[in-house]
Amino acid sequence: MKRRDPEQLNKRVPAASEEPEYALEDILREFGSAPETAKPLSGDTVAFRPVLGKVKDPRLDEPMKVAGPAGSAPTLYHEEPVQSDPPPEPKPQEPPPVKKKKATQAEKAAKQQAPEPAPKPPKPPKPSKPPKIRPAPPVPTPAGSFQALQRTMGPALLRLWLCAAAVLLSIFLLLCDGLDWQLPALSPGLRTGLAVGLLSLCLALAFEVPLDGLRELLHLRPSHTTLGTLAAGLAIADAVMNGQSAYCAVAATLIFCLFRGLFQERSARFHTLKTVCAIEQPVGIYTVPQLLKQSDSLRRGDASTEDFMLHLGMTDLPRRVMRVYGTVLLLGTPVAAWFLAGPSGISFLRCWLLLLLGGIPFSCGLCYSQPFATLAKRLRRMGGALCGWHSARIFRGQHTLVLRDEDIFPRKHIVSSGMKLYGSHPPALVIGYALAALQAAESPLSDLFAGLLQAQYGRRYTADSYRSYNAGGLGAEVNGDVVLVGSLSFMRSMGVHMPDGTRVRQAVYVSVGGELAGIFALKYKPSASTRAGLLQLVSRDRIRVVLATRDFLITPELIAARYELPTDDLVFPGYDERLRLSATEPGQPMEQAALISADTFGAFASAVAAGRMLRGAAVLALWLCLLAGIFGLALCALLLLWGSAATASPLNLGVFHLLWSILTSFVTFVMLRP
Repeated sequence: MKRRDPEQLNKRVPAASEEPEYALEDILREFGSAPETAKPLSGDTVAFRPVLGKVKDPRLDEPMKVAGPAGSAPTLYHEEPVQSDPPPEPKPQEPPPVKKKKATQAEKAAKQQAPEPAPKPPKPPKPSKPPKIRPAPPVPTPAGSFQALQRTMGPALLRLWLCAAAVLLSIFLLLCDGLDWQLPALSPGLRTGLAVGLLSLCLALAFEVPLDGLRELLHLRPSHTTLGTLAAGLAIADAVMNGQSAYCAVAATLIFCLFRGLFQERSARFHTLKTVCAIEQPVGIYTVPQLLKQSDSLRRGDASTEDFMLHLGMTDLPRRVMRVYGTVLLLGTPVAAWFLAGPSGISFLRCWLLLLLGGIPFSCGLCYSQPFATLAKRLRRMGGALCGWHSARIFRGQHTLVLRDEDIFPRKHIVSSGMKLYGSHPPALVIGYALAALQAAESPLSDLFAGLLQAQYGRRYTADSYRSYNAGGLGAEVNGDVVLVGSLSFMRSMGVHMPDGTRVRQAVYVSVGGELAGIFALKYKPSASTRAGLLQLVSRDRIRVVLATRDFLITPELIAARYELPTDDLVFPGYDERLRLSATEPGQPMEQAALISADTFGAFASAVAAGRMLRGAAVLALWLCLLAGIFGLALCALLLLWGSAATASPLNLGVFHLLWSILTSFVTFVMLRP
């Protein structure tokens, strides 16, 4: 098909009536274009506007539409008249883009006035994983711990005796070498092998010693068991290298002493737990801080066996000190041996061994365990148990021991020895009035007068008000009458007329309405347990005994007369202060120190005295051990420096430590005297 020139399209159609003309709006509506302001056109001119849509490649061989008369449909213009094809189906047109209208001022104002949308709630944080808390190990029970110790005590004791036999045989070999005893059956090589074997046997029998030393070393706190195990190993190595038994006997004796210290500590726990298991209703000894000025007070209360077991294994002071001493010795002796090996002319191994054997005191393992075992056995007879070093720590320093009525004279030790009535009041009324005043003041004599009233078939009265006097008596208003109850000196101070023959030493005087109504004689029986407790406390320094009694008849003079003890150091405050100190609940935090089987003053005082003795004996023995170790270390170092290593022979070293051990044991025995 040939394409015509553009100017031919503007020619007017000859017969306008045959084909209707196309209106411009119809053409634009058909092609989907928005109407615009049309320019004025001439009558014979048809204008075309580009169709708004997607740009497509023009197809020249397709027929072109030509505008016809107004109101008529468009026709196709061909170069030659051909048979018209059916019009193609119109393709769906995309909807024209809608232009956004500018917002009016009213809409803008409405948007400004509209409330802002509520902010979105913040996202909850992701739940973090709770930290893993390791549960605390369960506190062992006294029965379980006692059974475990009971199973091991017998074998441990047997091993201790076998170790002692091996040590004695080793010492015999040492004496043979030191005193030049000739034993034809034992050659030098056989003696060396036998000494090494005996030392190895001691290590095997006392396996707790190397195990404890290795455990302390792994925790970077080497103690005396670590040093003893190292010294035994060096002794074996020295004997094998030099072919002489040398210091094997000294090392074996050291291992035996360390093993005995561990056994004594186990024995002390055994007796302590056996006492605790035998107590049906234990009573605890507590310390009350600052109950009195510049001193803590000791008193009794409900016991806690869980707290007792929790503190029973507390590390004692001698072991902590020996850890420091062991660390210094473990790091310092090899350096000193390195420098002293040259001047002494002996090997480094021998120098190190001599310094260790000279610096390790043989009784260092017994400083705490020996006193603890002795006191645990003694308190077992009294029904008391110390909580190890925890008790010694609490009982140290200055303490005030508060004595109540039950501590000095238990109620069953106070009995009536007769009564005498004056005036016109019946006996039941006088006893009832006295009982009402005593009950109002919570006096321990209430039970005694309650029994007297029951014997008289009398009625009970209630005091409307009462007052206590420091002179030794009570005043109360009972049933409208003024009643005075007290001692003889109190009645005289209150102006009550006393007839002749009314002077009784231990008696309760009762006055009704200002007149003497009755005299009730009492008898106070001493207690053996209280006597033993007072003997232990009165002779102790830094323990102040305070009488906090509510009974106005209990005075230092009465205690001195009944127990035949000096009471110059007893403190007897005023009645108001005694009431405060004798209160059951002091309202202050308390710390449990020991357990006793009965609420008696004898067991109470014995436990307190034992705790103080344990600390004093352990500290003094520790000082002696440190002195022996430092002196022995310095002596061996000087002998090596002067080239006199032969003086530090095994026999001399053994005798040196044996003397110091005897001195330490003697001092401990003196400190633990009852």
